[in-house]
Amino acid sequence: MTDILFENDHILIRSEYRTPDIHRHLASHIAFGIKSDLTCVVGEDTFRCRGVIIASDIEHTIFAEAGDMLLFLLDTTSERARFVQKNYLCEKEYSLLDAATVRQMSSIWEKCMDDLKLADKRLLTVLGIDGSKEVVAWSVFPCFQDILVSMQPKNVQKAFHILMKLHARALLNFVFGKKAKKSPVIDWGIRHGCYAYEAKDAYSYAKKLKLYDLAPIADRITQDMLILGANEDHFIDYKLIGREINMLKNVRSLTFRLFTDKEDAQNHCNVGNGKLALDTICNWIESTDRK
Repeated sequence: MTDILFENDHILIRSEYRTPDIHRHLASHIAFGIKSDLTCVVGEDTFRCRGVIIASDIEHTIFAEAGDMLLFLLDTTSERARFVQKNYLCEKEYSLLDAATVRQMSSIWEKCMDDLKLADKRLLTVLGIDGSKEVVAWSVFPCFQDILVSMQPKNVQKAFHILMKLHARALLNFVFGKKAKKSPVIDWGIRHGCYAYEAKDAYSYAKKLKLYDLAPIADRITQDMLILGANEDHFIDYKLIGREINMLKNVRSLTFRLFTDKEDAQNHCNVGNGKLALDTICNWIESTDRK
């Protein structure tokens, strides 16, 4: 079975490729094996991978070892193709997709496989080539696992990360349990987190949160970016903003707006003065559009 989505500057194909011939054409390729690795021949190299980006006008062939593959063909004259050339290929004939990107693409495809247009939009967003002009981050959020303990003392944060690396499930569950008994907020946070992320215990919940990490994709954000924070957020320490800013090396511009108690917008997600937050976002978008 083959499904094809035609857009102005690219094509997305879902198909079973088994024995395609060596060929070349004026389109950059992004290929992803849905359930198995791809076998790739690019120029004089032959290799296996789960995902690959191939430059335009390079002799190649790709086929899925089992199941279907997704293939983006990007018009070589388009902004998307130029972005891929500059940020992924860097004058090389091909570049492999990293493990974090592959995991995200797999997750998106599982949820959107019945809607090729929606899958196209979300997959391009993960790759950083969705064409968005602005990015709004409503909360400081470098890595969810770090956020989980960001309001704890530094020594507790350090101990937490050591125990996570040691896979100390029993000990971490015991510590989380003790803290939950003392704090209704922590108790609710763990129970809700386990429910929302389908985790069987606090350790599993904390482990899953490591997947929600800005670091692997931060360098792909090239748009104007706005980050919102709150000075009395009960869950997120806004002082993590420095770490997040250091990750965002390729943004066109970066604005950080800290809301405070003097504006009644000091709470998590600026509860108390949501209108101010929304007005700030709209005004910022308008100002960037005028650049």
